[in-house]
Amino acid sequence: MYDTVKGMLENICHLITKYGFMPNGTRVYFLNRSQPPLFTLMIQSYLKSTIDTNFIGNIIQCVETEMNFWSDNRTIPVEKDGVTHMLAHYQSSSNTPRPEAYAEDVRTCSSYADKAAQSLCYQSLKSGAETGWDFSSRWFFDDNGGVDTNLTHIQAQRVIPVDLNAFLCRAFADLADFYETLGNKEKSDYWQERSDIWKKSIQMVLYDEEEGIWFDYDSQLQKARKYFFPSNYAPLWAEVYDLSKKEVYGRRAAAYFVKQGVDQYLGGIPTSLLQSGEQWDLTNAWPPLQEIVVLGLSKTGNSNATELASTLADRWISANMLGYEENSIMFEKYDAVVPGRFGGGGEYTVQAGFGWTNGVAFSFIDEFYIDS
Repeated sequence: MYDTVKGMLENICHLITKYGFMPNGTRVYFLNRSQPPLFTLMIQSYLKSTIDTNFIGNIIQCVETEMNFWSDNRTIPVEKDGVTHMLAHYQSSSNTPRPEAYAEDVRTCSSYADKAAQSLCYQSLKSGAETGWDFSSRWFFDDNGGVDTNLTHIQAQRVIPVDLNAFLCRAFADLADFYETLGNKEKSDYWQERSDIWKKSIQMVLYDEEEGIWFDYDSQLQKARKYFFPSNYAPLWAEVYDLSKKEVYGRRAAAYFVKQGVDQYLGGIPTSLLQSGEQWDLTNAWPPLQEIVVLGLSKTGNSNATELASTLADRWISANMLGYEENSIMFEKYDAVVPGRFGGGGEYTVQAGFGWTNGVAFSFIDEFYIDS
């Protein structure tokens, strides 16, 4: 599979070189939406398995191109306690219905009589699609800034997401590592400094000392959105916090998980605690989010966190096995309440396969079962 992975990375590099970023999909109507910035993490995974350091020189320019795209096009000033920080958000420039879901978008935005409001609604839907969480109450805003409303009130570009900024902070550090390998100290120092500044901003804007976890931030009301989402754990997974205090962060993050009652779900970690009818909400459990929480907790080394991570991994593998025994397939998402049952909601029927489900299963087996 090494050649296959290398080919995929080269394809992504080609798209970034041609368009200046990684489009949300390989269709012309996706050219106003990006994928989340996970390219450097894919490269790091490939390098860890192959030690193919010569590959870095082939792809370094497209990696930097993508980082510049996010810095130049998806970064805004964020105010917190009188201090201005630069952090990232999702933001499509297009304000028309999504071609792949035209009828659904027209229906969603039809309650707005004003053309400008409709256009903003369409832009918000496309921004929500850029997040990868399409769709979720995470991007909803009622009149008081809360999430207990519906898709008509989506404002994804208003959110400063924990996971997006953790991904970017990690990506900047990865790019610094790549340049160090190539012997370019000037560029390595530049991107490492960007990562260090980003890390401080994540801590100052998104970390909640009282709850012991990171929260998304409302850039309009300038306050934290204190809701449980697995993405709250992304800084642990990406290791973009003060690693000298790993045990403390792990203990507090595990305590928050239990305090929210999320440990009671036997079919997987739910995507939120609000059942909105959208697919990135309760009761769905998505494989990539299991990995972010489980490996994030495990990396801290704290006994409470690692024990919780092991329990969550066991539950997830058991649910996958149960679903496979009953249906002879793996699903893209599962039900957090009923172990092994496939998930639902959203704009399409559940998909069988499935790449990231298989990937997370292998990841957990490798992490928790191989040496036991």
